[in-house]
Amino acid sequence: MAGWCRPLKILRWKIYRYRYLLCLLTSQVAILGLDFYLSAAISLQPYYWVPVVLSILFVSPRQVFLLSALAFAFTVLAGFYWGYFLSADYLSVVLSTIVVSTISVLISIRIQRSIKVQKNLEERYRLLAENASDIVIFAQPDHCIRWVSPSLQSVLDWGLEDWIGSRVASFIHSQDRFILETLYAKAIFPEENTTKHEQSIRIRHKNGDYRWFSIRVAAVKDEAGQPIGFVKGFRDIHDQVRSQQALREERAQLRAVMDSLIDPHVLLTAIWDDKGNIVDFRYTDANPAACLYNQMTREQLIGKTLLEILPAHKASGLLDHYIQTMQSFEPLILNDYAYPHDIYNEERRFDIRAVRVDNALSYTWRDVTDRYQAAQQLAESKERYQQLAQRWEFAMGAGDIAIYEADLRTQTAFYSPGLLKQLGYQEGDWSDRLDEWWQRLHPEDILLIEQNLKVNFTDQSQPNYTTEYRIQHRDGSYRWILDRGKVMSYDDEGRPLSVMGVNVDITSQKYTEQELSRQAKTDELTGLINRREAIARIQALCALDRRHGKEFAVLFCDLDCFKDVNDHFGHLAGDTVLQVVARRIKLAIRSNDFAARIGGDEFLVVLQGVHSLKNAVVIAEKLRYVVAQPISTDAGCVAQTMTIGVTLIQPAETIDTLIARADAAMYQGKQSGRDRVIPFA
Repeated sequence: MAGWCRPLKILRWKIYRYRYLLCLLTSQVAILGLDFYLSAAISLQPYYWVPVVLSILFVSPRQVFLLSALAFAFTVLAGFYWGYFLSADYLSVVLSTIVVSTISVLISIRIQRSIKVQKNLEERYRLLAENASDIVIFAQPDHCIRWVSPSLQSVLDWGLEDWIGSRVASFIHSQDRFILETLYAKAIFPEENTTKHEQSIRIRHKNGDYRWFSIRVAAVKDEAGQPIGFVKGFRDIHDQVRSQQALREERAQLRAVMDSLIDPHVLLTAIWDDKGNIVDFRYTDANPAACLYNQMTREQLIGKTLLEILPAHKASGLLDHYIQTMQSFEPLILNDYAYPHDIYNEERRFDIRAVRVDNALSYTWRDVTDRYQAAQQLAESKERYQQLAQRWEFAMGAGDIAIYEADLRTQTAFYSPGLLKQLGYQEGDWSDRLDEWWQRLHPEDILLIEQNLKVNFTDQSQPNYTTEYRIQHRDGSYRWILDRGKVMSYDDEGRPLSVMGVNVDITSQKYTEQELSRQAKTDELTGLINRREAIARIQALCALDRRHGKEFAVLFCDLDCFKDVNDHFGHLAGDTVLQVVARRIKLAIRSNDFAARIGGDEFLVVLQGVHSLKNAVVIAEKLRYVVAQPISTDAGCVAQTMTIGVTLIQPAETIDTLIARADAAMYQGKQSGRDRVIPFA
């Protein structure tokens, strides 16, 4: 049974494929049979070609030829059958059958060729639409989508089934749908259109975002000119539109910046002669500041040539500078440029900046005439002031004195040559900027200077100030300066405008004071602090401990039998022993602790932050151990021991009582055999 299914299917398919041919063959046979059935008086031979003519519309040229051959054969057969084969009427029928059949075959061939060309064109356009990056759709007059190109998925991530059957407007941004309606109208009525039906609209991506597309609409019309559908092409121009929007925003921002500039700014387009030389420039843009400076409105300025408004550009050489900038593509930078201004009828000074932009010159300037004149006056004033300062310094006869004057508005200062001499600099090494002076100050002195000057700078009743600070020498060292000055002027709000003063190099005096202070506080032999400095430091610790509740310990140290060392080895050896002991003690204690020599062979050690007497005893044992190590002297090796009394400060205890308790503990150690540590609670 299964073996018969396939042939039956093939037969059914053949019948369906050749159904028109079978119908036409059947009609030809029916006409022949009817002709034989009727009497000889009724001839149907002229109608044998009717199926042939009809076949032109339904079958191929080969099948038309087959039908034509059958029609001719049936005509011949009918002539033999009725016995008028060679009659004139019969021959005319045969001839007409041949002519009609031939014409039918030719027409069928032509129609078949047209159909083939049409199919090729349709296939070509279909392939073009399916493989193009643009989206192409076909919609019915009601705008329902019937076909869409596969590029839809790659461009908008939609599936074809998502669009087919839907309306185009449902995927277009609501604000752009009126554009689609306009394009429909222009496509239907081309007389209302100029050239293209093309606009930019936003189409929804599958992720919900909208992308910009260029859309073109063409109407498909029937023979009566009525639309039977619309072909729409969408080209992705999202990046292009975004770039254009960014460019417009950037131009708007640039225009806002240009219009807000205080300095004038213009755009000059080059004017070329026939030989390719720049002969002039034309104003193509200008900001409000440029119009105001040239005393013209923007409408009056735009379109005018440079030499028409400012002819002095040619004689002054500025035009040549502009031309050189256009030719070299190098920026133009001119400062304090003298120009005989055409509008103000006087020489003015300008800072000029210009760069080439395509065939134009972006040009800005600043009138600095007042600045130039002020600088000239300041230079002359500085020259006179410098001469006076030099004479004054010469009259004072001191090389360590310098004069200065500072303008606090401009943050500039004048310094006499004496200052450069004080700090080892040459002319030109130090600018007139005040911040350079601040940068050379010692970091530890800046805050103190600010505090001292704040009073004088804010209180007009105290314009005089005196301060001392360190400033860096050219060799990297610091020099002490005594600065005595006065605020010379204030503004209406009481802020200082200018100061004047004298700097005196007091480095030698400072070093002398520091050395005297050191000698007054230090034991000359051992380098430790002396008794007076130790008492002062303990007093400070007592005050600090009472406020913050901190404790410290005092170690009273006495060398055992030191007199025997002097007697046996001599005083030089004894001095060596004292120096070594002092050095060992200093190395054994922490940086925040201190040791002092308070007598011939007596030392006092103060330990800060000790929380218990036990901890203090541990440190004391360490000191006793390091001191007991043999000491080499020129007279021989000395074994020196030390007895230590240890105590902690008590609340409200005086310094004398504190030291006396430590001394008593030490004395107890002496009585117990020396070379030991005795705590005293």
